[in-house]
Amino acid sequence: MDFRRKLLSGQFITTVELCPPRGIDCSKLLTTAKKIWGKVDAINITDNQRASIKISPVAVCAILLKEGITPICQLTCRDRNRMALQSEILGAAALGVEYFLFMTGDHTLIGEDPKSKSVFDLDSVQLMATAAQLNNGYTLNGKVLTGKPNLIYGGVVNPSLQCREAQMWKLERKVAAGIRFVQTQAVYSVREVADFIEDAKRFNIRFLVGIIPLKSAAMARYMNKNIPGIKVPEKFIDVLEKSKNPIKEGLRIAQDTINELKSISDGVHIMPMGTEEYLEELV
Repeated sequence: MDFRRKLLSGQFITTVELCPPRGIDCSKLLTTAKKIWGKVDAINITDNQRASIKISPVAVCAILLKEGITPICQLTCRDRNRMALQSEILGAAALGVEYFLFMTGDHTLIGEDPKSKSVFDLDSVQLMATAAQLNNGYTLNGKVLTGKPNLIYGGVVNPSLQCREAQMWKLERKVAAGIRFVQTQAVYSVREVADFIEDAKRFNIRFLVGIIPLKSAAMARYMNKNIPGIKVPEKFIDVLEKSKNPIKEGLRIAQDTINELKSISDGVHIMPMGTEEYLEELV
């Protein structure tokens, strides 16, 4: 069953996020993708993740499509103005890319080349509305397209209690702009995300809950300190600290979390962050 039909069917969905290389050799990414394909429903390809220079996600998505693998192309507003974003989406669609995840993107000041200028001509909600306009056969400024795409696109949401009200407000705007699914920030409290999903049921979209397998107690503490909306409970940090094999322990925590989520969410979105070699085992 293809990703579009599975989104509509109500079945549990599994997606995985892979980061393109800094260069043109995509063999490692392709090997990982082939190992997990058949066990996942789509593979997200990131767009200059954390404001670092990587090969174009559109190019990588085209490579995956040639291998029969369904990609979700992530596009951020940081690097392109509204003309370039529309051009990129249309180009990807012409290559067969149907699925997108639209985000604002991290500012270049936190990335590897802080002298780069961030664009942010559109924000994520405006980009989603632009995609809706393209689906209707028009550019953002009302020019008629010669052949229109049939895009399915989603957005991101942070279910953390600390920013619940603001996230619900923004989610409502994203739904109005045509998203069909969301992929959340990494979650380590099933109860917390269950409350968020219950509150958001009125939006009638699919919720894929974010999973980042932990590699160590140090990694958990770093995320708690530096990544907004992530809160790894102290009980997990203690277990990782005492474990002789923290990576395996992190995978067990991820597996247990996924099993709990099966009864309350529409799926999971796995972000390996350095645990790619264990992805096949996890999925």
